[in-house]
Amino acid sequence: MRKRNDDIFPSKDPVKKALFIPKILLESTNLWPEKRTPFAKITNWIFLFLCIFIESGQIAFVIRNIKDITRIASAMSTVSTTFQAITKLSVLYIYSNKLKSVLWLIWHEFWPAEIAGPRIEQQLKSYNTIIIHASVVMFISGVSFAFGFLSAPLRTGTRILPFESVYPFDWSGSPLYEIIYVTEWITNIAFIVVGICGHDYLFLGICSNIVAQYTLLRATFNSLGAANIEETNRRILDSNTEPLKRRENEKLLERCIAHHVMLTDVCEEVAHIFSFSCFVQLFSSVTALCVAALIMTFAEIDVTLFTAVSAYLFGHLLQLFLFCTLGNEVTSHAGELATSIFCSEWYNIEGISLKKDLLFVMDKARREVKISALGILALNYETFIGVLKLSFSFYTMLSKASGHK
Repeated sequence: MRKRNDDIFPSKDPVKKALFIPKILLESTNLWPEKRTPFAKITNWIFLFLCIFIESGQIAFVIRNIKDITRIASAMSTVSTTFQAITKLSVLYIYSNKLKSVLWLIWHEFWPAEIAGPRIEQQLKSYNTIIIHASVVMFISGVSFAFGFLSAPLRTGTRILPFESVYPFDWSGSPLYEIIYVTEWITNIAFIVVGICGHDYLFLGICSNIVAQYTLLRATFNSLGAANIEETNRRILDSNTEPLKRRENEKLLERCIAHHVMLTDVCEEVAHIFSFSCFVQLFSSVTALCVAALIMTFAEIDVTLFTAVSAYLFGHLLQLFLFCTLGNEVTSHAGELATSIFCSEWYNIEGISLKKDLLFVMDKARREVKISALGILALNYETFIGVLKLSFSFYTMLSKASGHK
């Protein structure tokens, strides 16, 4: 592949720019996979310990108030997000080396968006602009909800903690109250919100790049047997990479096969890395949507609480939708590759051996590529609708159990 200085992040490539936001967020908390220093590892363990400490206090609160549906619903809104943070921070830590390898391939081996011409480049740019804007909106929703409940002690003027928690010591006196209060503030904003969003944007950015590569690969396969094949080869290959006597179709097919194999391996690696966190995401989405509905139904709503819960509900809906959309897009674009090969001008290719190679590629391309939660539920629109239905079912059950209609 032709190496360009502007191919590597940060670059003018509109697809690789989708990884700009997660890079900034995760570098700010020493969680970016490409920067794994001893200091970063130590801070990661500190972050994880703080999250577990806060989560333990919240779970103790839920157990103590197990018969009060309103208080449980309020506490579960933060229990689920803290649990997400613990899981997703752990995934970033455990799979940091594998993520580093995936990112290296994206920077150095993934084709630039310009390789298939200006029309497809503009299409990819528009697609990733939507992903980036949706990610920003999701981050704003998360921060809005965080400030909504973190500011409760300031609004009420009482010595309460931002998280509804129970600890095995008296934290109401000074300076212990101030220490716990600041700790919960910093942990939520710096680690929970930033950590969750950084993990999610990294996943979405990687999936977005995979979708773009399948789009470029399909366009490149369409050049087989076409009149513009020499131009396509010049975009992909160095002039010194292959002997000039090689036929253009053979050169292009060889490069496309190698890229397809690499892309399939990347998909399998990404599916393995994010399998558990995708499962936690689906579980947390069910919890969050159900809890938000319960709070809206049972709690005494003021403007601040309504704004915070609305941001919480919208943020989780958007988060779930983006996960399922990008998972669906990966499967869909990968599945269209065989059709694109068949629709190319393969009949203009000389040589039976090349046509047999195309059949082999088509057979391999028909194998389903998917991102799933523990290999159980594929991330797609069907799963998105299923989560919404399950959330409503739990809400109805809990509403009836509490005696509310």
